[in-house]
Amino acid sequence: MYDRLLPVSIYLVDSIVSGIYSQGFLKERYGKKAVLAVWGAAFFLIQIAVYEILDNRFPINEVVGIIVNVCVLLFMQFFFFEKDMQKQVFVAFSFVAGKEIVKYVVSVFSIVCNGFGNGILSYFIKKEIINTLEKTHIWIGIVTFVVVILCMLLYTLLLSVYLRLISKKFVKKDYLLQTHENIFLVLPCIAALCISVTIKMMIISVENGMTVIIYDTVPSTKFWIPVICILLLSAIIASVILFQKLVQYNEETGKREIYIAQDGSNMNRWGILQYFDTLQKGENGKVKADALLKLYNQKTRNLKITGAVGDNRVRAGSLVAVKLDLGSKKVSNFMLVEKCKHVYKGSEHWMDLTLRGGEFIV
Repeated sequence: MYDRLLPVSIYLVDSIVSGIYSQGFLKERYGKKAVLAVWGAAFFLIQIAVYEILDNRFPINEVVGIIVNVCVLLFMQFFFFEKDMQKQVFVAFSFVAGKEIVKYVVSVFSIVCNGFGNGILSYFIKKEIINTLEKTHIWIGIVTFVVVILCMLLYTLLLSVYLRLISKKFVKKDYLLQTHENIFLVLPCIAALCISVTIKMMIISVENGMTVIIYDTVPSTKFWIPVICILLLSAIIASVILFQKLVQYNEETGKREIYIAQDGSNMNRWGILQYFDTLQKGENGKVKADALLKLYNQKTRNLKITGAVGDNRVRAGSLVAVKLDLGSKKVSNFMLVEKCKHVYKGSEHWMDLTLRGGEFIV
């Protein structure tokens, strides 16, 4: 009974905190309180079913457990919140990464607390304060309960602080994440999850048919594992802060500035042909839009000449005099050589040219 008390307590905390965290980023389909209540109950029952019932029959390893966690969160977000796939993925991965990393900090804390509690019990037994088997069971139950409460409080505190910092430092909640931006945010979470799997393999190993816990064989890991975990959490938070600094967000209008230049007459002739570009710091959006329209708002042609008489002076970047009658177009001016291929066959010398100039582009 006592050995499952802490995991079940953590399931309860996860159920409540995950709902609150998701609400900070996503828009509910239904009432806020109703979503939080139903979410908490459903997530708690799913965790019990998967990790307490199903796991007893079909053991779930660490990697599968992480994948199940992420999939369950995404599945529940689909039902309880309006669709915003980019944010939903970030919320799921950042939450699972946080809880998996915090779990190992708490595991070290639990080992330390249990050691301290066992020391107290040994002292009481030595002083004959505890002198019967019944009293021993009672005191073991009390110590275990206190350790569980302390571990649950620490887990709740660390996870809440981590999620609170992400929620607070995240760029405006109504900001529409692009795919490449989401990759930037999710990758640190995936890295943290991979390291958490490695930590699990380090903590528990099997030697000569016996389970070995690294805390017993290498006591210094009680210090280094929490330090590594805190650094991993900090890295995820730092990536969110960095992302906020990189995003150019207009604080006055509360939305992205969009500059549009268009030619209605050519849109009627050719349809809507769009060209999208982003602004660098200091660029004038209107001027750039007009310049791009002037550049692309015209008919263009490609001009390639094959089998021209060879001239070793002609190279890519050269200017050559061109005089051609193309039927619908006469060319008589200097043009830029974009590409030049010289072909030698015996005493023959030919060139294949790609030219640029006027309405001719590459």
